Amino acid sequence: MNEICCNTGSVGLFGSVAVRVIDQMNVFTEWTGQDLNMGLSIAPFPEIPIVITPAAFDITGSAGDGVRFVLGISYGFRF
Repeated sequence: MNEICCNTGSVGLFGSVAVRVIDQMNVFTEWTGQDLNMGLSIAPFPEIPIVITPAAFDITGSAGDGVRFVLGISYGFRF
């Protein structure tokens, strides 16, 4: 039988920092407790609530499978 094990008896730290570079773009870095991630958050159209977020995940390689590129696209609305 394979045992899946995690370090459930420990306390981990996580956090995030973002800095606005220009009105429509932020640069961010985050530590998830295992991975260091960095990227941009871009709102290319001032009147349209679309945000594009390209990022590099696991920059330190601690997850074991190398740096990954992630692209997120979101649209905000009120209801």
